[in-house]
Amino acid sequence: MRIRITDLVQKGQGIGRCEDGRVIFVSGALPGELVDVQVTREKKDFLMGNAVSVIESSPDRTVPVCPLYGICGGCNLMHLRYEAQLSAKKKLFLDTLHQFHALDKSPSFQMEAPASGKSLGYRTRVRFEIKDSSAGFFRSGSNEFVAVQSCPVLDPEINALLVHPEKLAAVANGGEAAVCMSSNGPLLGRENGFATIMGKTLPVSNSVFFQSNLSLLPEMIDYIVSLVQGENVMDLFSGIGTFSAFLEDHHKVIAVERDPHCLALARMHLKSTEFFTRSVEDFKFTKWAQTIIVDPPRTGLDKKVPAQLGKLGASRIIYASCDSVTFARDAALFSELGYALTSSRIFDFYPQTSHMESVNVLDRRTGK
Repeated sequence: MRIRITDLVQKGQGIGRCEDGRVIFVSGALPGELVDVQVTREKKDFLMGNAVSVIESSPDRTVPVCPLYGICGGCNLMHLRYEAQLSAKKKLFLDTLHQFHALDKSPSFQMEAPASGKSLGYRTRVRFEIKDSSAGFFRSGSNEFVAVQSCPVLDPEINALLVHPEKLAAVANGGEAAVCMSSNGPLLGRENGFATIMGKTLPVSNSVFFQSNLSLLPEMIDYIVSLVQGENVMDLFSGIGTFSAFLEDHHKVIAVERDPHCLALARMHLKSTEFFTRSVEDFKFTKWAQTIIVDPPRTGLDKKVPAQLGKLGASRIIYASCDSVTFARDAALFSELGYALTSSRIFDFYPQTSHMESVNVLDRRTGK
C-alpha cells in the first residue's frame, strides 16, 4: 500500500489516508513522504503499519545511528534529524493544546524556546529485560525479547554494562535489571547512592522515580524555581523532594507525596520542608500557598484535583508534565476554574523518542 504522509502524531507515527478514506498510522514515516506501507493492524475506522520503503523522502530524514532501530522498541524518532525532532514536538504539543481547547481563554499565551541537551548518551536511568543471562529490551509493539550489546542513548557508563550482561542478570528481579546513575557511577538493583545537582546532594535509588536525563535536569529546576511567586509553595507529587530542595532555602514549602520510599529519601536531605504522607487526591487543602507545583504521573491529575486546587486561590500553578495529552486535558479544566495557561516550555528529556516533558504556567485570571 502506497501512502502520502501528511503529519506526525503522538507516538511519533506518520499519518495519512487510504484510498477508502480511512486514516492510517505509519511507523517510520515523516510528513511529506510517499511510502510503501506494510499493514500490521486493521480496524473499521483506521489502520496501522510500518514504512517498508520510502519513495519520496523528507529533507529531515536521517540515517539512524542504532542498528536495532525499528526492532528494539525504545526509540521511535531516530530517523528524524534532531533539530527537526524539536520542531515536531513543539507542533505536537501545540496541536494537542488546541485540540482540547486549552488556549481558548489564554490570549497572552507564550510558547517558550525548547530546552535541549545531548541527543545521544543522555539516559541515566533504565530497566533492562533479562533473558538467559542476556540483557536487552522488548521488540517494538510486542513482548519479544531483543538482546542488546550497545545502546547509543544510554549514558556511556551504563552502556558499558552491556559488555558484561551477567552482572545485570545477577541483580535481576522479575526478569528486569534496574540501573540508574549516581555521582559514583551506576547503581544496580537495590543499591542506593547520591547525585549532586547544582551543589545539592540528592539521594537516588532504583526503587523510586527520578528523572532519567541528569544533564538537562538542572535547567528544568532553575526554570521552575524562577517561576515561583510568593513565600508559600506547595510541591504536589513531590517524589524525593527534588524541587523542594531548591525552594526551601527561600520559601516555606509543603511537600505532598504518598510513596513511603520517596518520603524516606526526601527526609534524608530536606531540612525545613513540611511533609504530608498521603495521596494528593486525599490531601486536605487549605488556602495557604501563592504557588502550587504539580508533577503528576503520565496519567495526569485525578479528575477531582483541579477543582480542589481551583478553590485555593493560588495566584500561580506550575504544572510539570510528561504527557501532553493529559496535560492539555487538565489545562482545559483549569481554564474553566479561572486559570489561564500563560506559558509552556518543552524540556527534551528523551531525544530520539516522541516523549517530551513540559513546564507550564497557569495564572489565575483577574477577578476570578
